[in-house]
Amino acid sequence: MKNKKDIKGKLNHYTVPRIEEKDILKTISIGYKAMDNKAYKTSLAQLIQEQIRYISFYLWAMQLIAITVTVIFAFNITRPYSEVQQLVFSLSPLIGFLGVPELIKHNLYGMGELEYTCKNSGVKLLVIRLFIIGSLNLVSLTIISSFIYFQHSIPLTQTLIYGLVPFNMINALNLFVYEFFRVRSSNVILSISFVSIIVLNKIAELPFFFTISQTMWMIMFLGTTMFLGFEVYYLLKALKKEAYV
Repeated sequence: MKNKKDIKGKLNHYTVPRIEEKDILKTISIGYKAMDNKAYKTSLAQLIQEQIRYISFYLWAMQLIAITVTVIFAFNITRPYSEVQQLVFSLSPLIGFLGVPELIKHNLYGMGELEYTCKNSGVKLLVIRLFIIGSLNLVSLTIISSFIYFQHSIPLTQTLIYGLVPFNMINALNLFVYEFFRVRSSNVILSISFVSIIVLNKIAELPFFFTISQTMWMIMFLGTTMFLGFEVYYLLKALKKEAYV
């Protein structure tokens, strides 16, 4: 008890020395130099490897399901130039079905604030996840397009466009809903994806669908790509802003 009083007395009479501005700046400078040290930095390859580990099993499974189902149906095609267009347009959204929920799961599960305080910023990790998921989706579409090319001799780029148009649409729509309506529920986003797939399938059954020219497909591809690109840019901008709030 006596020691406690002695310590308290010393603390009460202790005068904090005045710190020079130059010493503060020097300390900050030392901190910056330490953080710039390569030993403290995580390489891009390491970041990608780390994030791949946290990609949901269901996302990988959905890619496999989409490829398998498309290949099975492609075997039974009798009128390639009309049926491939319908098949790829209808099934390619499955590839992106879990893309957006996986991309923004840090916010869907309330981990955004924690991620913003980490060594690697939330925005940086989001870009890495975007790269991984986007690459995975593109590889899946390329596998489908390559199979159809070898099976039915339809140009690879043509089939890719058939798949990328609905793929861009469904992902851009999900990001739009996530940002504009502030939806933070994976169930809601998945429901939107599910409904979108049904709508796209119904569109693919309409008579006018088979009359769409290659020029119009290219225009739709460019338009949906711009829409998706804008939504991704807006998402990154919004998350960067949240990180500093």
